Amino acid sequence: MLAAALCVWWVTGLNEHIQTLTDTRADDVWFEADVARVYRDMTSPGANHKRTNVHPLFPLVTIPLVGVCVKVFGLDKMQAARVVIAATAAVWIGLFYTLLRLLRCRRLDAVIFSLVAASSAAAMFWSAIPETYLFGSVTIIAVLIVAALAERRPVPAWLDVVTGAASLSMLVTNFMVWLASLVSRHSLRRAVQLACNAFVAVVLLWAIEKYFLPSAQFFLGGHERTGAPPPGSALVVIFLHSMVAPEPWSLPNESGFWPIFSFQHTALGQICVLKAIAIASWLCLLCAAGWALARLPQYPRFRAMLALSIAGQVALHIVFGNETFLYALDWVPLFVTAAALASLGRPRWIVLTLAAIFAVTAGIHNAQQLQATLALLASNTT
Repeated sequence: MLAAALCVWWVTGLNEHIQTLTDTRADDVWFEADVARVYRDMTSPGANHKRTNVHPLFPLVTIPLVGVCVKVFGLDKMQAARVVIAATAAVWIGLFYTLLRLLRCRRLDAVIFSLVAASSAAAMFWSAIPETYLFGSVTIIAVLIVAALAERRPVPAWLDVVTGAASLSMLVTNFMVWLASLVSRHSLRRAVQLACNAFVAVVLLWAIEKYFLPSAQFFLGGHERTGAPPPGSALVVIFLHSMVAPEPWSLPNESGFWPIFSFQHTALGQICVLKAIAIASWLCLLCAAGWALARLPQYPRFRAMLALSIAGQVALHIVFGNETFLYALDWVPLFVTAAALASLGRPRWIVLTLAAIFAVTAGIHNAQQLQATLALLASNTT
């Protein structure tokens, strides 16, 4: 967790790219992320918090955290936002390790697969800027933790409601993961009751947020329409590019000045040894994940929930979102968890070897690709 926090703190300060991306001319530049808007949502109570219609409680959670860093530690708003992002990355990897341990993965296995998740392109690229999806991914892992805990002992209703409310609070579509968890563990009547309780909890918290932030929008209102990606490129991004970063394409930016970075393509780009090994090892881990979900004897309810969640994410993002990579942190924890389940079977050392190879090769390749993309951003601004 400390290593993750330090790495993210360092990356968020490279080339002052966050300050660049908060410029109005940089709208949508970083894979269609609204960096300027998210930064204002994190740091400014007086900003227009209209995107609470999709991220209901994001400002309510992040503004106090940034405010504490400013008031207590004397940081400026940019430094405070970087501290919050780094701390969230630390929580993200710490919770993921906890999840794997609850699933009875051995300590070595949990460490290696935590590194697999952390070395993914999604984790590296989306922890480098202010964005809501890292926070949303934390809530998805929290839902998985409760589902894994339910395999050991009964889970109190209040814990189910809290995690359900948390999943809805950061991104409304994350609620589907919690609903899959409910369906796999409860009767329909019980699941509906818990879902209603979580929804009411978020509505009450949103009312508090609305009192302090009048511009906040209700999350059942109208949403901005977005185009559907080409199905082929969406599937490639979901299953491959979100783990092993290709070279980004530069597209024209209608609303801003600098070109938009995009992974919305099926090209693998230049193939080097590291990249080829990372891709091959990840494809093998995907096969192991499929085997674990279908054939592993342990945790039938958890595996059913995981399979439903993955299917829901894939179905949603085949038809939603111009830039599929923007949502990659919604499914990466699901994929890596499924692959980690394969280490509970007989081919443990084969799976661990593949995971270790991926963590090393993908980690180096994705770090290099991230630095190259940040350097290209700096060049474009010049």
